[in-house]
Amino acid sequence: MSLVITIATQDYAIIAGDHRCTHIRDDNVYYDAALKVFNVNQNVIVGFTGDVDATMQLVNQLPALSSNATVEQIARELRVLVLDDTYLTIVLSGVAKDGRVRLIEMSHRDNFTQHITDIPDGEIRWLSSYAYVNPNDMIAEEFSKLPEGSPQEVAEMIKGIIEKVSVEDIRVSKECTLLGIVNKTM
Repeated sequence: MSLVITIATQDYAIIAGDHRCTHIRDDNVYYDAALKVFNVNQNVIVGFTGDVDATMQLVNQLPALSSNATVEQIARELRVLVLDDTYLTIVLSGVAKDGRVRLIEMSHRDNFTQHITDIPDGEIRWLSSYAYVNPNDMIAEEFSKLPEGSPQEVAEMIKGIIEKVSVEDIRVSKECTLLGIVNKTM
């Protein structure tokens, strides 16, 4: 199992992924060295949960994608590259063609249809995939306690939430990688 969380405002996006990779048939067989979140370019960050081999095939293709592509363009490219029978969820955060930050989720559950989340000015949105312990209530509660909602505060909050989930879900490690982008168009 895996946990990838992305949180965004119109000013920035943060993505985090734990490091656990579990055996498909036995959750007690795992290792904690699987990277799940990646910088695509200065505008887009991406996280993967699911099939490790499929993830690595897509990650190996990331350098070939445009260095100034928008989040929508990267989502389209990944959709073309992913195989239809792949067990995978892809979560992207980044600057869209209109200069606004968007979140996009695509999954094997619906043939990798793009689900786009727009972020209204002054608000925050998030996506999470795929732990058995749903972190969404924790995110809402913890975010409401942040003094400013700065990228640094949000990054620390996400790290803490992943640690909390890891206590209840053996499929999630407390170690995680955090990445972020800043919307330079705003």
